Amino acid sequence: ATGPAGPAGTPATRIYASVAQSGALSRSHGIGNAIAGGPGQYSVQVSGAPDLSDCIALVQAQSDGETATAVANADGTVDVRVFDPNLLATSDGPFVISVVC
Repeated sequence: ATGPAGPAGTPATRIYASVAQSGALSRSHGIGNAIAGGPGQYSVQVSGAPDLSDCIALVQAQSDGETATAVANADGTVDVRVFDPNLLATSDGPFVISVVC
């Protein structure tokens, strides 16, 4: 048996992007920019700089064999590190990112 429909919930937060090796964005929503720092280090800045400390950042490297990590921060940024296939050093490379709050 089914009951009456409940009230509509809060819309999901949509924060995502495809980021090129240079830090250029494509297919993005809710991300202002991505700044390439040192080798394999990127700072992804979410539009409006919301507190992301209760959010989870998911990242996937887009080059063969590379891996990536991401940490969401309270200042509205996400720190991304892309690693070479041997996980010995960071290396510049494209990635996709999504932030879920």
